[in-house]
Amino acid sequence: MRILLLAIALTFYMLSPAQDGETVSKVLNNILPFFKYNQELKNCVLMPGGEFVAGRRNGADSITLGYPRKTKIPPFLIAKFEVRNKDYRKFTVYVRDSILHTLLGQFITDGKSRKIDWAAKIDFKDPRLEPMIISPDDRIMGRKEIDVNKIIYKTSTGQGVAIYPDTLVWIRDFAYSYNEPMTKRYFSHPSFNNYPVVGVSHLQALAYCDWVMQQWNTELKGIGETNYHFLVKLPSSEEWEYAAQTAYTFSVKDSAQRISCESQTGGVTIPDIGYKYNFGKYFDATGFETKSYGNDGFFYTAPCSAFKADKYGLYNMIGNVAEWTSTHGAYQPVYKAGRNEELATLLKKFPTSPFAKMTEKEIDSYLNKYIIIKGG
Repeated sequence: MRILLLAIALTFYMLSPAQDGETVSKVLNNILPFFKYNQELKNCVLMPGGEFVAGRRNGADSITLGYPRKTKIPPFLIAKFEVRNKDYRKFTVYVRDSILHTLLGQFITDGKSRKIDWAAKIDFKDPRLEPMIISPDDRIMGRKEIDVNKIIYKTSTGQGVAIYPDTLVWIRDFAYSYNEPMTKRYFSHPSFNNYPVVGVSHLQALAYCDWVMQQWNTELKGIGETNYHFLVKLPSSEEWEYAAQTAYTFSVKDSAQRISCESQTGGVTIPDIGYKYNFGKYFDATGFETKSYGNDGFFYTAPCSAFKADKYGLYNMIGNVAEWTSTHGAYQPVYKAGRNEELATLLKKFPTSPFAKMTEKEIDSYLNKYIIIKGG
């Protein structure tokens, strides 16, 4: 299903003097038995790196207009799944509780430094927590609840980011659908634990990466590993395309690729109806609708592991939700005369587009204000 809500794809880099696949694999195998986040690491795939032609595959949600070019990608780790609700919820709970413990003065100290006492009980009725409570005018039935807009994460650069996802995207992006239950339950209810988080801005995605990186590197130091550290980031558009290239060989319908997802649907069997990923309406050349939203088994988003992985072990690189990258604008300038067929096609199809009145240099400058998204 093509749904204009944004998820996150994470790339995990391990920085070392020699960033090669063999070194990274060896280091990972050495630290896994002792690493607190070993399951998260196991949920990553080590991409071998190599040379490929970028720019050949532009998704419907992508703003790239650069022409294909050969590029070299070093080895990197990328998450098997889209970032799930349960993953991002850990982030929001961690930040929320760290603020509450701080307001309550719940710390432990060794004489040199002090740390939050995570074992201390939080009394949500304590008046010292008033700064985090919804104002009286905004309360429902007078209930005192945490104001999610005040769950603010301080990044390693000191920037404050309100990190709670925008749950109202379900009704804002689908104005004529009854999606109110999704706004209330999709992010918070455990039934949706294994579904991709949505309504996350690019800034929030970067904040999540920053948090994961700090957690992982703190753990590395804790187990005595000082020669290596993690750089956790959103993938560039080229890294994303390199990781997804085998997914693009998928046809729309192939019964051999549909798998049961009973474990993600509470035991409900989803029939094998042949679709290889979750996407929206599909029309043939005459404009006749050959597929509606729910025909692939999911009217909304799908669980992150509901369809068969590609040859690298990555899920939902096509379909389900759109994913942020770290790349601004086009892969490269669009104004190299005579080589941008995609731009020419765009202007022919949409003659009233604002691009029609811009020079190619102006178009390039315009695109660089925006972030490339993939998948969807």
